Amino acid sequence: LAALIGVPTLQAIQDTFATVFGLPTSIVNADGTPVTAITNRVPFCEDLTKGTALGCARCDECDLRAFGEAESSQSPAIFSCWNGLYDAAIPIAPKGRTIGYFLCGQIYVDTPDLITVRETAAELGVDADQYADQAAAIQVMPYERYEASIQTMHVLAGMIAEQAAAYMDNVDILERSVNAREDTRRLIGELDGILAALKDIGLQPDHRSTLHAIADNLATLIPHDSCVIYGLEGEVLQPLVVRDPQPEPLWRHQPALGEGIVGNVGATRTARRCDEVRDEPDFTVIEGLETEPEASLVAPIVDKGELFGVVSLSRLERRVFTDHELSILTVFASQASVAIQRSQLQAESVRRLAEERALADLLRAMTGQLTIEETLAEIARDGMTLMSATSATVRVTAASATVMSSEGVSEDQATRIIEQLDEAIGGAVNRGEPSVTSLDQLSCLIIPLHSGPEPIGVIVLTRQETETPWDLVLVDALASQASLGIANRLMHDRERNAARRYRGLAELTSDLVAADSEDELVELIATRLPPVIGADSCFVAMRQPDSDEITVLQRVGRQVKRTSIPVTGSARIASARLGNDGDGARAAFDTWAEGTWMEIDGQLSRRPWLAEPLLTASGTIGGTFVAWPDELTAVPEEAGHTLRVVAGSASARLAAITNQAETDDELRNRIDELQALTHLAQRLTGLDNRTDIVDELLATFSELGQLTGAAYCQAGRSGSPTVAQELNLAPKLAATIEGELGVMSDLSAPAVTSLGNSGQLLILPLPGHPDALLAGVGDAVRDPQRDPVLGALARYGSVALERVRLQERQRRAISRLERENRDASEDYGRLERILELNRELTRALLNASGPTAVAVTVADVLDATVSIVDADGTVLASSNDDAPPSWTPPLDPFISDSILSEHDGGTIIAAPVAVDDDIAAWVVADFASPVTAIEQAAVEHAAVLAALDRLRERTVQDLATRLRHGFLDELFSGEFVDELAIQRGLAMGLDLRRSARIYLIEVVGSEATPGQNRSVLDAVTEVARSHSEHIVAQVDETIVALIADESLDPEAAATDDNPIEERLQSAISTRGLKVEVNIAAGTACEKPADYRGSHKAAQRGLDFLRLVGGAGEVISFRRPGVEQLLLSTGEPEALLSFVARYVEPLDRYDEEHTTELRHTLEVLYSHQGRLEPSARALHVHVSTLRYRLERIEKLTGVDPRAGESRLDLEVALRAARVLPVHRVPR
Repeated sequence: LAALIGVPTLQAIQDTFATVFGLPTSIVNADGTPVTAITNRVPFCEDLTKGTALGCARCDECDLRAFGEAESSQSPAIFSCWNGLYDAAIPIAPKGRTIGYFLCGQIYVDTPDLITVRETAAELGVDADQYADQAAAIQVMPYERYEASIQTMHVLAGMIAEQAAAYMDNVDILERSVNAREDTRRLIGELDGILAALKDIGLQPDHRSTLHAIADNLATLIPHDSCVIYGLEGEVLQPLVVRDPQPEPLWRHQPALGEGIVGNVGATRTARRCDEVRDEPDFTVIEGLETEPEASLVAPIVDKGELFGVVSLSRLERRVFTDHELSILTVFASQASVAIQRSQLQAESVRRLAEERALADLLRAMTGQLTIEETLAEIARDGMTLMSATSATVRVTAASATVMSSEGVSEDQATRIIEQLDEAIGGAVNRGEPSVTSLDQLSCLIIPLHSGPEPIGVIVLTRQETETPWDLVLVDALASQASLGIANRLMHDRERNAARRYRGLAELTSDLVAADSEDELVELIATRLPPVIGADSCFVAMRQPDSDEITVLQRVGRQVKRTSIPVTGSARIASARLGNDGDGARAAFDTWAEGTWMEIDGQLSRRPWLAEPLLTASGTIGGTFVAWPDELTAVPEEAGHTLRVVAGSASARLAAITNQAETDDELRNRIDELQALTHLAQRLTGLDNRTDIVDELLATFSELGQLTGAAYCQAGRSGSPTVAQELNLAPKLAATIEGELGVMSDLSAPAVTSLGNSGQLLILPLPGHPDALLAGVGDAVRDPQRDPVLGALARYGSVALERVRLQERQRRAISRLERENRDASEDYGRLERILELNRELTRALLNASGPTAVAVTVADVLDATVSIVDADGTVLASSNDDAPPSWTPPLDPFISDSILSEHDGGTIIAAPVAVDDDIAAWVVADFASPVTAIEQAAVEHAAVLAALDRLRERTVQDLATRLRHGFLDELFSGEFVDELAIQRGLAMGLDLRRSARIYLIEVVGSEATPGQNRSVLDAVTEVARSHSEHIVAQVDETIVALIADESLDPEAAATDDNPIEERLQSAISTRGLKVEVNIAAGTACEKPADYRGSHKAAQRGLDFLRLVGGAGEVISFRRPGVEQLLLSTGEPEALLSFVARYVEPLDRYDEEHTTELRHTLEVLYSHQGRLEPSARALHVHVSTLRYRLERIEKLTGVDPRAGESRLDLEVALRAARVLPVHRVPR
């Protein structure tokens, strides 16, 4: 075609037509190769669609199909392409031989569906936003107008064909065409070079590569000795690419607009050709560049009147440029401006994408389980990436301590930068706004961090100073994410440290109470108090009696080091007053502690510090000191409380140890005296039972007093002594002793009296026990007044009895302490369980484990039965399925506080799960015993986490529901592209190309609760999951289920014997929901187009059930036949009237007379109307069967065996089998 007519002629004809009708047009050879350049080119098709392998193949297929149709019909072939655009192939056929085609079109006849366009973009793998923007820019033309334009072009194609025929007949013209073709070939070569260069430029990945590609391609298109590409920065042209033998002067040359040749070209936007630049009136000398003969081409880089830069080419040695080369440079520069804009836009997009990724990385890191140091390091790294900085330093002040992390600089450099910017940082923190300052040729961005109104730290980003300002748009996002992450991490650290310290405090106080000696107690304090209180070290200072020195005990390695330090000055005076328990005791201790600390600090270098006294009954014996490192600015408030608790526990135990030591000393003296008297007394020392001691005393008393019998007497209720315990004493003699003692007026002193023939009575009172004494009978007793042994025995006996009493008292005291310790341990255990509950519930929430995990976790930690019930009492989850909760939610929906109730000695706590001011459920904990505020707080915390879980679950369900609804609406409408519908179906779990069916499930009536509706949906979902593929969605009041016939369970396969609709009905009924449900099964679906009909069929089935008032019924289109045909009718009232006309009289008669006329007719028709086989099947005689048929004819008015009437009856019976109710509604 090009050889016959010539491309310029064809291009001119094509351009004229395209200009008149405004249509994208091109001319191609018969094989589809292009002849002319496209006029009114459409980037949507040529760049985006055909730029992909898939799109190009589809477009070529459409074009080839149109070529074949146009060639066979010799008329225009108008077609709608695969992408929804209209195009036409107009044949150019001189003498009936097609040598080429006009391609005219790439328009829309209707406004395009941009959602479909975006889906096509995703399929092709191109940017959806760009694809949609280009589609919106395509011309929309009415089809009639477009067809008329094509017919006009067809006439023009005929004229071209006639001209081609004339060319073929004229040799001379052909020769001139050959010459013209050569000229055209040369121009095309140049054009191809320009196009290739522009294509190469357009393929560059970034702005810098684009500029160098422009310079490289200019060297091929227009040979030159020097090339400089300038970019516009404000009003100045700055060199971006320099290709010259002397590049340095040109790099320094930055002309303003209007200055010199380059500046004037930029200002006027007009290209210039200079054969000798020195002869130009606006020539300016470039400093440092040798002046010599030089020709130049200078062209502006302009697009739509906007200047982006200037291109300057030079030739030396008096070689000049041509006007044609100037034209090439002008066109090339104009086209290159588009590539430059694209590269700048791409660079900006890449930068924004990197910023978004950095923010996403920062957000993800902030939600992770990092330490404070790791958190700061992550903020520093992401801050550098986000703000394009060369270094980042993050400093946070937490718990009176400073933590700092840096990236891109060493720790020393980071510290130096922070110190030098201290004043600027303080100003930014006080203002609460970011600021920019300079430091050692660095641009520093200071971002203050706040937690609420309180400042918590600062981010300092640095980079080399440039004219490009910091992007402050991203600062707020970076600051908010970093502040939130740091605040959360500090909160978690505080909670973890508090729990660890509380646990250490409980363990330490328990061990202090159990300490056996002063050394063990001091070692416990010095070793284990620092981590509990968060101090750097701890030591105990003990006063030395009758001395001005104190003993300092401190843990060094694995041993406790003792150091003696003298106390002088006011501390010495205060030390003398420490025994005073008056109002000034605390002031005296503070003075003593201050002086003591001055002595200790001078040797140990520890500050700041706190001290608490160690008190006993004799006064203050010392103090417990804790110290922190020098850099700590303030002592934590809770440290003082913790130190007082430890000092109080230690003081109580020291007092107990002192008292016990004093008691042991007294007993030891008594034992030493008795050991000197008898070895028997040593045995008494180990006895702690009053009866055993009295036995030993009586034995010893008998032996030492030379008695034949002895008794231990105690004052009775009457005040007279009675024998409480005796040894070798006859009852009669015991009575005699009681009588003698009753008449004696003074029993406080040892005495001997006569009992006549019975001998002498020895009376030995027990000192300290006025109501007790020892009495013995003997022939010649020893005189207790002069016998120290008996006195010692009396004293020892008294002491032994006293020791028993003291031991009983100590046992009671120890029992009380153990009881108090046990109570403290139980409180700590409850606190530990609450912390564990918090961790487990948070872990369950993050892992999306569901309400069952929350119920089981709370039950395990609190030792209770825990259930989660919805607002109407339905159990959603339970820690014990065998023990449902006996608690019922309140009817008042506005109750938002926890509810406590008692039952059978136990307690039920119900905490509301509130989501969006709606009580979605209740967390119910059933305790077997009374509870405290700790258990209530734990249950309420579990309710909060359950609410978060329900909120997340509701959000996910809402999103999934919207996606399913949109897909189902499109599928049931029938207006979709098969390939796209199949892909969306696969994404949602169903292959639309496989055999499936639609099931509609509807709850009858409007009284079902939300819980019952949810249970029905769960039952349907459970049945659907037994199949390999399915989609289940709640659409208004109807549940829509698309279920594949193939089942995961072979026994549950969808067959006529085991249909899915019946399994759905069974699954719903077994849940005992007390609601009636209608189910309709649509027709089978083998391809996407079948789903619309299947849905209509199932919907019609539900309409039938609604019309006849069916409840708990199933209607199915599974079996093809008359029933399905009848159910497909568009007039359900007519069908019901038809069925009632024949079936209702039979049913009424059968019910009133207990007959089987309807069954008889069904059996007759199943045997093709033959009487004898039917009678055998019914187990009746043939005459009986004839009688029944006569009765049927009377009731229905038609002969059941006649042709047309038989057909009506048989159709009515078959329809009645699939309709649950056949009577016409009144």
